[in-house]
Amino acid sequence: NLNLADIKPVEIMPGFHGKLIHTDQISMAFWEVKKGAEVTSHSHMNEQIMHVMEGEFQFQLEGDTKV
Repeated sequence: NLNLADIKPVEIMPGFHGKLIHTDQISMAFWEVKKGAEVTSHSHMNEQIMHVMEGEFQFQLEGDTKV
């Protein structure tokens, strides 16, 4: 069994604290992002799914800005 409360968050970059879960088939990240924090443009090898629980998150997908 896995309990998210038992996973210690890691600061991957300034303002981005994540609880990370990796298996052979999938990677999941539960992020807490400080307001105003930014990450440089990058891509992922596999598809990515984002679910915002609170607030807003702005990102670019194929050149289009999404909120």
